[in-house]
Amino acid sequence: MFRFRAASTVGARRPIQDDPLLPVSILRGRDPIQMKRTALLLLASFPYVFNAYADGLSVTITDPAYGAVCDGQSGHTYPAPCDDPPAPDDMCAINHALDAVGAAGGGEVIIPPGTCIISPRQEPPPDVDPTAYLHLYSDLTIRGAGPKSVLKVSDASASAGYGRIFSARTLLTNVVIKDFRIDQNPSPACVRPDPLSGAGRYVIAPGGPVHGLTISGMFFDPTDSPNTIFVANWGPNPPDLDATITNNYFYFFKNCPPGSRWYDVSTMSIEGSQQVIRNNTFTSPNLDQLAHTAIETLGGRSIIADNSTNNYAIAVLLVPSYYACSAATCVAELNPSDVVIANNTATCASGAISIWPTTGTTLRNVSITGNILHICNAERYAGGTAAIATAWSSDLDQPPGTRGYQGDLDGLTISDNVIIMQKDTRVYDFPSGYELTAGILLRQVGNLSNVLIKGNVIKDAPLSGIRIGPDDYQPYLPSHTVQHLRIVDNIIVDAGNNPIPGGPSGKDYVRHAIGVVDFVNDVEVMDNMIYDTGSSAPYGKFALYLQPYSLSTNVRTARNAVRLNSANGQLLSPQSSIGQMDSTAGGGVQVSSVVGGSPLAPPSFNVDFTSFPRYVTTITSPAGGGSSPLTIKVSAPPAVSNGKQFTNGQVVTFRFLCANPGDGGCSVKFDDAYATAGDLGTGSNPIATGMARSISFQVELRDSGSASRYFFELFRTGDVPNG
Repeated sequence: MFRFRAASTVGARRPIQDDPLLPVSILRGRDPIQMKRTALLLLASFPYVFNAYADGLSVTITDPAYGAVCDGQSGHTYPAPCDDPPAPDDMCAINHALDAVGAAGGGEVIIPPGTCIISPRQEPPPDVDPTAYLHLYSDLTIRGAGPKSVLKVSDASASAGYGRIFSARTLLTNVVIKDFRIDQNPSPACVRPDPLSGAGRYVIAPGGPVHGLTISGMFFDPTDSPNTIFVANWGPNPPDLDATITNNYFYFFKNCPPGSRWYDVSTMSIEGSQQVIRNNTFTSPNLDQLAHTAIETLGGRSIIADNSTNNYAIAVLLVPSYYACSAATCVAELNPSDVVIANNTATCASGAISIWPTTGTTLRNVSITGNILHICNAERYAGGTAAIATAWSSDLDQPPGTRGYQGDLDGLTISDNVIIMQKDTRVYDFPSGYELTAGILLRQVGNLSNVLIKGNVIKDAPLSGIRIGPDDYQPYLPSHTVQHLRIVDNIIVDAGNNPIPGGPSGKDYVRHAIGVVDFVNDVEVMDNMIYDTGSSAPYGKFALYLQPYSLSTNVRTARNAVRLNSANGQLLSPQSSIGQMDSTAGGGVQVSSVVGGSPLAPPSFNVDFTSFPRYVTTITSPAGGGSSPLTIKVSAPPAVSNGKQFTNGQVVTFRFLCANPGDGGCSVKFDDAYATAGDLGTGSNPIATGMARSISFQVELRDSGSASRYFFELFRTGDVPNG
């Protein structure tokens, strides 16, 4: 559905005005219902597929009593009431058949093979013209014989614009639409949808609430509608929607020249409780068509599964409540919401799965699992691409009396998704685009509680792999916290390899595999595998970037494995001292070679105890060795003076092997952060060539964070043969 566009938000959209085709009584009570229970409970709420025509009237639109010709041509003669005035095409005859079944109390209308020309028209408000659209009734099934049964919009209607193809003005119950094709015949004149003038170009759009809707086996080919399916159970006490939308095909195409194609699109916009949306295909021939959202689901207790999208910016957009629902007119939110988004595929997306928590509501119990998401961040040439994201927009950005997206989210699982992004080293077109780009980005400004991010594979995120926190904290944002968050067992490969944010934008901190930048309580970041496979620059910058805001508590990291392919790459893990409970590595061993230098100016040997607690290091010679010891100096871990990336009691060990071809041996010095009984191999007792020495330290933290030494020697060895 149409929304708003705000420059600071991912996938943000523009404001919507009241649709003049909807009854005023419904518009004024726009409350959603909210979202989903579990697959088992939801399936139990759909005990049968509606069979609207079991005992009703069955008619075919080409029966002589109705007279549709359906030969792809206009200008035929039709029986009454379509003869006065003469109907230009098959639309009147089809409505005659629909009206007959509606008057009989229900049944089926059959669309045989053939191409039926229809001419929907505009309905400028406040007019309600029943001849401008095809009529829907309760207890009605409209069915065809597959894609050979076609309803095609006439050239005249396509060029002039129209309101809706299928609609009604009353409560609908038990409606089935299946097994035929609708061709919207996109206008060469590139007529933009205009709901305010009655030209919204909707396809299936009931004008009132619905209870019991099945849309299956349909072909919307081509469609250029902003909402091909638009169902909105708004109002203070709407019924359960009970919608099953399965096995449909959508081919989105705008017959417009480049540069004039933009209008907001949610090919399927469904609001109401109890939705099953499965096995649908959404495709667009190229990115120039500007297909925005495939599925926009509002309400709750829904399953969105096994759908595929191609060249749509967003595959699934989840909103707990229609944004223009004011607090005064909304009913109580649906609690729990219960939404499953599972096993969908998105190809060449921008923000594949996006969540917008409405102000004043809490979206509860959302599972996003098993999706395969391919993000075309480089091809789309836009900053602000996040495969799975929560988004926000201030209430101040909305029309008076309406709400924005500053709501809460309680109970979120993001698991077992595969996210593939494109390597991208360009300058983004707006500065905030750097902060809006990630594999998984939870950046809402409402409270976020009880979140599990587990088992995801994220590859080539140009900036953040996983990031928790709003873009930049601003004083006008509401007070909020992130609590009970676990980030575990994820595989993140080559995150943060776009070096541009460190330049003019000053956003270098976003180049991390996992980042927490928010008010947080009870956070665990554990057992993740972080890789930088690059053999040349640009490399990623940070493995873990844990910088929680003040008053954060109980932040734990442990057993995260960090691996580099190149000796020149370096993934640091700077961590604030705020809220840190422990930060231990996973027992990984870094095996490396370091060229030694002069004892007076030894080269630094950099360490990162969040990544590796054990080091096996060979000290080599630049050229031929010599009589002086080849010397290196072990640095303190990053940010040791203001950040604690170690656990009290943690043990770190070093083994240094000397490969000096000369007779001077090797020596190792230590930064002042290490409390030792003396350096290794200095003075008259260097490490002999072909031998190795080991030393271990235990971490002891000071509560004040002001101590100059943190690592205390436990033991050391003498020379031990390398082999």
